[in-house]
Amino acid sequence: MSRISSESDLRIRADVSGKDEIALLSKSFNGMMNHFQSLIENLVRATHQLAASAEEMSAISQQVSGTAQEQEQQTTMIATAINQMTAAISEVASNAQNASYSAEQANELAKKGQDRSRRTVSAIESLAQSIEQSAVQISALDEQTQRITEVLDVIEALPNKPIYWR
Repeated sequence: MSRISSESDLRIRADVSGKDEIALLSKSFNGMMNHFQSLIENLVRATHQLAASAEEMSAISQQVSGTAQEQEQQTTMIATAINQMTAAISEVASNAQNASYSAEQANELAKKGQDRSRRTVSAIESLAQSIEQSAVQISALDEQTQRITEVLDVIEALPNKPIYWR
């Protein structure tokens, strides 16, 4: 047992030759050590799998964050274009008030276009809010991933420390 403690090696087993009480005790001890070794090996495997999953989640989170930023930029460009279209439609509507009957028809068409533009702007603003909410959620996910990685670092460090048996 002192060798196991000093070397922190759970693969070491007691000599079980003989049929006396010490041999029986050694067999029981070896069985317990087999169980401990199996548990620790399973824990190490699970830790590695969890670390790999955390890294994968972090990569996915970064990818989603990049996509959200691209969508936000595109939404801003669309909103600018729509604002420019709305300004142009307003100018057409103002000029149409001074024109004849055909100009009044053009004015009606401009009003319909303006309404559509407002609805589109509203939809884009709603989309922009959704993207901002997604960015907040992605940021929270990134923080959680960092916490998981810290926990995994602590867990991975455990098998490297000596195990003391009482």
